[in-house]
Amino acid sequence: MATGQVRKSSVTEIKTAESKKQKFRQAGKNTVKYGDCKVCESSVEADDKGIECEICKQWSHANCVDIEDNEYEVLTTHQKGTIHWYCDDCNAKSVEMVRLVFNIQERMLKSEKETENLRNETKAKFEKIEADYDAMKADIRTLNKKIDEGLQRCFEDSDKLVKSTQKQTINEIKEEINEAKTSSFAEIMKQELEKSLDGMANEIETVKVTLNETKTDAAEARDRENRRNNIIIYRFRESDAHSTEERKKQDTDACLELICNTLEVDCRPEDIKQVIRLGQRDRETNERQTSSRPILIEFRSYTTKNQVMESLYKLRNANAHFRQLSVTHDMTKMERSEIQKKVEEAKQKESEETGEFIWRVRGAPGSLKLVRLRKRQ
Repeated sequence: MATGQVRKSSVTEIKTAESKKQKFRQAGKNTVKYGDCKVCESSVEADDKGIECEICKQWSHANCVDIEDNEYEVLTTHQKGTIHWYCDDCNAKSVEMVRLVFNIQERMLKSEKETENLRNETKAKFEKIEADYDAMKADIRTLNKKIDEGLQRCFEDSDKLVKSTQKQTINEIKEEINEAKTSSFAEIMKQELEKSLDGMANEIETVKVTLNETKTDAAEARDRENRRNNIIIYRFRESDAHSTEERKKQDTDACLELICNTLEVDCRPEDIKQVIRLGQRDRETNERQTSSRPILIEFRSYTTKNQVMESLYKLRNANAHFRQLSVTHDMTKMERSEIQKKVEEAKQKESEETGEFIWRVRGAPGSLKLVRLRKRQ
């Protein structure tokens, strides 16, 4: 008998037993058999003092399970459902089950605490990365400013040098011409002057070429930095709404659905700086686009942009609406030219293959490489 946890059958079960008695009496039978005793294996009948385990539903004689008469009276008359009775086997199992539940609860609380600690640590690390990136971005802006200032000083100094050199050369030529006594000497001086002027012109041209190359490299670096957090999506169906604001809102919502639901990247609306369509909108009489313009997404963080690009493989298992999309980095003109050259090189190598392999361009802009892959059977 379980200490503090004993009860006979519920009120419903007692009424069921009484109903069985009535049916047996109507059938001319004097006894109702509930089942065999779990202890002595003899039958437990309606006239016996029997009790049923609430878990395994097997009957036992009260004497067989050491239940005294006063205890049996309490079990059979109690109807509130707060006293329960289990056989010895089920009682032991119920204790083990309670211990198991408590252990599971403790483990769950411990796991939740560890998860919370891990979440806090991850959040702190991401915040530090963002802070480091902002500091690096500020350093780049300072460096770009210094480069611009240096180029400006270079141009000014070169102009001064050219003017000074020209003035000095002209003065020297005038002095030499004035000192010339014969026509032959004057002719020689004229030839020397032409050589000197040609050499000076070549030097000036070299300086200009060098300055232009430096200026081009600096402009390329600034353009690449401005596009660093951007991606471009092709073949994204364009809205036919009349309002510019409505079309922009639909584009933004569609991009968030792609990023959050399909690519499973944690991206909130405030993580996106802007979403714009590239190119001029094609207006027809029915106000519908004949083709969808590319979408440019500018993220506030390079971390979010990088997570999106690393999750693009999930497009293979997306629905048809997203599976036909093409997502690329926002590249500069020089980077696009580099990719075009690599693609042409890959086509040339593939044309020289036997047919079992293909060549593809892999990697981010600035670190592109050709990869040899086996064709899928």
